Amino acid sequence: MHFGVIAVDSGSPPRSGTSEISIIILDVNDNAPIFTQERYIGKMLENMPEGSVVLTVLATDQDAGVNGDISYQLSQAMGQSDSTFVIDPIT
Repeated sequence: MHFGVIAVDSGSPPRSGTSEISIIILDVNDNAPIFTQERYIGKMLENMPEGSVVLTVLATDQDAGVNGDISYQLSQAMGQSDSTFVIDPIT
């Protein structure tokens, strides 16, 4: 994509300058992440030690560069206290 920019000041006489701008789009975030399974079910025992893995999920994104990076997070309802679960946002 190319376009020109013209800047004009308020002087008397007015002066101006022009510049040609080129935009090169390497990738757009046009692909949604895809999980390897449609539904994940985790099971845990009440006496599992802290730090035990309950569930592992995997998603991929076909976008290039940072648009293809995936991070994971837990969400909770408003007003609820901190979750007893933790998640690694990258893996």
